[in-house]
Amino acid sequence: MITKFKIFETKSLDGESLIKELKPHFKNVYAVSMHPSGQYLNELDVSFKFPDRYNEEIREIINKHGWYPSSINGRAFTESKLQNKLTDNYTIIFKQIEGDNVSDKIPKVLYHLSPTINDYSIKTKGLIFKSEKKRDAYPDRIYLSSNDFILKKISKELSWYNNEKMYSLWKINTSKCIIDKLFIDDATPNSYYIQSGTIPAEALEKIDEFKV
Repeated sequence: MITKFKIFETKSLDGESLIKELKPHFKNVYAVSMHPSGQYLNELDVSFKFPDRYNEEIREIINKHGWYPSSINGRAFTESKLQNKLTDNYTIIFKQIEGDNVSDKIPKVLYHLSPTINDYSIKTKGLIFKSEKKRDAYPDRIYLSSNDFILKKISKELSWYNNEKMYSLWKINTSKCIIDKLFIDDATPNSYYIQSGTIPAEALEKIDEFKV
């Protein structure tokens, strides 16, 4: 079984242009703080000061130009967290779905770390696009690395978020995959993610299992 997911057809608008389009929709325009951030300027920090809210007009602009709300006040964005701040000031970090953080080459071998409870699903279905919405409310993705040691190092952090103690390390033969674009994850060295394509079971080999 092959899982395929297509998320956005064109490159996201750049941060500076998005700011210009957003600002006329703020009443408190002199108080609002907006600035691009991240290694590839693919993040936009927006401080909403009452009475300005993350309303339908701003949502439409964000969605139309290929961005998404990643976090609110440092925690993964959810609608319930937003509802809890109806009269408070808050900061939302928006991120591009498709920016300039695209790798110019795809390694022959990549690695993926997953809780061992997912072994059967991976062996039968391959890797499935999803979002855990733990640290970052990102769109459905598959996270990968060209360095298996890096993945072992971050396993403790992952365990803290999902309460899983047993992990499996998978080796991926990329020649058997369909990878449309490999995005560089600037949060972790030697790490990437994909948002479309296929990583079928026949491209995967389990090479290690360990307890955190």
